[in-house]
Amino acid sequence: MTDGSPPTASDRIVAIRAAMADDAEAGAAFAESVLVPVEAALERLDAISGSAPHAEAAALLTHVRDRVTGLDAARLEPRRGLAGLFDSRGKRLKAFRAAYLAAAETAASGAADLADRGGAIVRRGNDLEALWTQLRAGLTDLDDHVAAGRGWLADRAVQQQASPVPPEAAAAFEDASDTPAGAETAPAEAEMDPVEAQADAEARFQPPSRDMETQAAPGDIHAPGAEKEQPPVSVSEAAEAHPESDPAAVAALPHPLEGRLETLARLRARTIAALPRIRALQNADHTVPAALAAAREGIEAWSADWREALGLAGKRPRKVRPDGTRLVESRDALVADLSTAERAVAAAQARLAELTPRAREPMVETRAAA
Repeated sequence: MTDGSPPTASDRIVAIRAAMADDAEAGAAFAESVLVPVEAALERLDAISGSAPHAEAAALLTHVRDRVTGLDAARLEPRRGLAGLFDSRGKRLKAFRAAYLAAAETAASGAADLADRGGAIVRRGNDLEALWTQLRAGLTDLDDHVAAGRGWLADRAVQQQASPVPPEAAAAFEDASDTPAGAETAPAEAEMDPVEAQADAEARFQPPSRDMETQAAPGDIHAPGAEKEQPPVSVSEAAEAHPESDPAAVAALPHPLEGRLETLARLRARTIAALPRIRALQNADHTVPAALAAAREGIEAWSADWREALGLAGKRPRKVRPDGTRLVESRDALVADLSTAERAVAAAQARLAELTPRAREPMVETRAAA
């Protein structure tokens, strides 16, 4: 455009029509540069939708929650009665610290893995957004090429109505009908002896005798004089004898572009269906990254709080009497964060199962009519 504005749909269609110089360019390979990337994007969409990392994230959340829930602050209290004579707070604190450190190590490793899964889900959303942009542009290209192809076929139909049989096809057919199939060419007289050539000419052009004519049976094609010069064959008579060579019948066959446009139309329908599916996939994952991040933050807060409450925050363990209520509240807060993340992941998994096809449509379907 001279004014710097983007080309309109009409401008794009005109440019496509201008590139359709002849039938070869407007046939079975029409819009190949548009069809190939759109098919690749649809295949990529199926691959992304079927490879979500939600199952791994759900397993990690469950594992961490089970380890944290198993830490019961009541085990810090010695037993009462005679059993307490052989029990002490120091021994129980030491054993509880060991259980906490093992659980904290598992939780820290789980938090790192959750960060990886959350990052994968974020990247998945970015890939889906890129696919949405690519398919949206591909849909516009498909619309333009389908419109240009239909216009080209409409103009071709008008030309065929004005001239049902193209002149060049009729001329070629006339030339082919002048020489009967299987006719043999007589050897050139120049290759024969002059005397033999003269005798052969006289024999071929000498009229048969009356005796021979009377002896010949009617209809005997081998009888002398039965062979007669055949009248020239017209285009219509040759067409009736060989309908497969009729130029009008050949012209009436579907143009390869018609089948190609049907292929592009089916691909367009698949592309239109894919666009809302992409948005639905993104919406299904919308709350998962934030829920996983909250779970990771909860793990870090719980680990730091318990380390402080159990006297493990310094370089050496301190002799402390942990506050059981504080430990329970901190643990319950982490369990709530983990449970929230689990519900978000489970909801996303259920939604993704509805959006993911059980079997991918073979790419050959879009090319069936090509």
